[in-house]
Amino acid sequence: VKLHAEYLQRIASVGGRERSLYARLYLGRTLLEAGKAKEAAAALERFTAEKAVGEKYREVARAGLGIAYYRLGKEKKAFSEWARVRSTDPEVLTELARAYASAGIREKDAVAMADRAFKLVRASGIKPSAIVTANLLGVYAEAGLVERGFEVLSASGFTGLEGYSYEEKINENKTIRFYDT
Repeated sequence: VKLHAEYLQRIASVGGRERSLYARLYLGRTLLEAGKAKEAAAALERFTAEKAVGEKYREVARAGLGIAYYRLGKEKKAFSEWARVRSTDPEVLTELARAYASAGIREKDAVAMADRAFKLVRASGIKPSAIVTANLLGVYAEAGLVERGFEVLSASGFTGLEGYSYEEKINENKTIRFYDT
């Protein structure tokens, strides 16, 4: 995780026209996984303030920012960020469900939220994305629902790193693929 975070930090520090808009999102997510809530919050705050990013990914970042605040003992700020997440997109829903499960907030019923997102994905006929798969596995593992986790793996068909989370085209010769840790 440390090497991954260092690499993303370098990408995020590049400025100008050819900078990555999404490196801070994945840096923040990686730092959260590494247990560095303060650094994660800083990266995710900068990402959510970026005007040119898609709203779906801004909401993914808000879910992560809520986790960072929660881990820093700023529960009111955490719930404020989570309340701003309004999307019904499965990637956003699973990210929010994972946040609630990770924080241990039972009254938000992370499993029901994850189930709803998984149902939406299955109804679409499209395989779950890497981010949906990772989040569903996290929620179900946290709840001890191993069989549901196997169902997700079966539906996703992922066998390795072919399932990147996001592909950002910087220009015609530069593309960055972001993977979940």
